[in-house]
Amino acid sequence: IYPNPSNGSFNISLNSVGKSESKIMIYNTLGQNVKAQILPIGIQQAEINIQNLSKGSYIVQIERGGESLVKQLIVQ
Repeated sequence: IYPNPSNGSFNISLNSVGKSESKIMIYNTLGQNVKAQILPIGIQQAEINIQNLSKGSYIVQIERGGESLVKQLIVQ
């Protein structure tokens, strides 16, 4: 995930091409899902628009093929 901190969008770069779609979910500090996006099969990079999010700390969860990765994102 880059850039981090971000101020309107960030990029996700996945290491390998999966055989299933990727699900991107962003949660605020209260655990509320504030954004969700599906990346089609075969996509390794995507720009995620977060201009509607307030400044603060968020959790980004990426799910693909039964695996999950969680990263922290700061929005300035």
